[in-house]
Amino acid sequence: MVTLPLGIHAYKRDFPAAPEIELVNRYVEKAPTNLIESIRLIARPGTTSLEQFGAGPIRGCYYKDGLFGGDLFVVSGDTLFRYDGTTTTAITGTLPGSGNPYVTWMKGIGYEYLFIADGTDLQYYDAGGDSLGAVDMPDMNETAKALTNLNGFVLVSVLDTQKVYFIRPGEITIAALDFLSKESNPDPVNDLLTVGDRALVMGAGSTESWYATGDVDAPLAPTAGLAFARGVVDGTPVVVRESVIVVGNDGVVYEVGAGVRQISTNGIEERIRTRLRFEQGLP
Repeated sequence: MVTLPLGIHAYKRDFPAAPEIELVNRYVEKAPTNLIESIRLIARPGTTSLEQFGAGPIRGCYYKDGLFGGDLFVVSGDTLFRYDGTTTTAITGTLPGSGNPYVTWMKGIGYEYLFIADGTDLQYYDAGGDSLGAVDMPDMNETAKALTNLNGFVLVSVLDTQKVYFIRPGEITIAALDFLSKESNPDPVNDLLTVGDRALVMGAGSTESWYATGDVDAPLAPTAGLAFARGVVDGTPVVVRESVIVVGNDGVVYEVGAGVRQISTNGIEERIRTRLRFEQGLP
């Protein structure tokens, strides 16, 4: 019996004029019942359920098990919505940016917060409230960029700098002296992500790992031996299990865990580099 092999991932490589493989709205999983290829292509679910969240565009969906009763938060246009599985509530306040906002969480005895930064403002939502509240940066010229949390602290990177502020557990204000700075390289912080018990501080040209020390005066410190001479493309890092998948500053996709491992193909890398050149106005 002759079979037609399945394309298990999209592939396009213009430089050698190779034929393109398209994988549209599908993902691959192992299938023991397919005795020939042992894989199956499955269609991704649609997004019609997001039509109830304003006029759009949908800029991000956020959920954290154990927080806010498991409710879903959706940013549509300049509005944050909360959905409990039955009722959709528009939260008073405006998110004036245009990109995918960063969101992180804080919870303890007597408090539960969602923090959100949209590239212009840093705001928070209180579990018992119905509106967004402002979190002022210590310097009015500073702009909050990426967010994450570690051991009860909320970390807030400052746009185009090495600086990362931290908000102490239970608080919604930033003290001027509560900050850390990237130490291995002077590149600005592009992204923050937490994996297990460490926070990755990812810059344009390097990545550092920080941990919670338990010291009230110096609560965060870099992890020795876990600094990588690899930066990230803004907005690309995502946590997958105990690792981070990220597009490096060289246009290669990496898995960052105990080390750094390349996982992209030449075709994907060519498409990424073409896009990066386009965004930089290069031919």
